[in-house]
Amino acid sequence: MVEFELLIQQKKLNLYISSKYMSTLTIHPKDEAQEKAIRAIFDAFSIKYEKEMDETEYLMSTQANREALDKSIKQAEAGEVVKISLEDLWK
Repeated sequence: MVEFELLIQQKKLNLYISSKYMSTLTIHPKDEAQEKAIRAIFDAFSIKYEKEMDETEYLMSTQANREALDKSIKQAEAGEVVKISLEDLWK
């Protein structure tokens, strides 16, 4: 097992990467500068990474999604909802 120890703005982040197993790490940088630094370090070590869209980004990613979400919000605000009791949820 290889250990990389990174010191980023007074916060220590330990990454343990095994050559036998693929690991998924979730990192929450506190700002854009910290994210840029982490990406630079990953690039320097040839560590593959990808940025996932959060739920809001995904829902707002297309015009159709934005319109459907807006319609649903308006329906909920108008009380146009279907209520299901917990007992009936899995029937």
